[in-house]
Amino acid sequence: MEAVGCTAAALSLGQLCLTTVHRLHTLLEKYRNTPQTIAALHTEIVAIGASMWYIKMILENTPELESSRFCGDPGLADMFFHALSGCRLVLVSVQNQVSSFIEGIDQKGSTARKAKRKYLWKEATLKELLHTVRGQNAAISSIIQCLQL
Repeated sequence: MEAVGCTAAALSLGQLCLTTVHRLHTLLEKYRNTPQTIAALHTEIVAIGASMWYIKMILENTPELESSRFCGDPGLADMFFHALSGCRLVLVSVQNQVSSFIEGIDQKGSTARKAKRKYLWKEATLKELLHTVRGQNAAISSIIQCLQL
């Protein structure tokens, strides 16, 4: 991956975080009794988005760092790209789960019994996604530490 591609990848993932956070926020507004899993996902994804903006800032403000780290060690660039790709896959899964639940909520914000059952059925999946998002957040923190060395 070229050095410029790393900055673009971080920016793109930051945008995906923003979109996902907006969907989670919509769910939080429409479903007043939202379980903690949704709120925790919201918080973790905000943190990942902030990390992406920080990585972008580091790479833009220190161009020699980007070229020395990634051009000097192509394996590191590949690992960076794969870490961001994995995070993207997890965020897309979160978006899909949240979107399917939002569809069950009517315009007035009340939920039908079917939608509540659907959420309860998917709660285990959302908890697994939360666990995975937390792992992604930790991995991104490690990437930031590598960039700052």
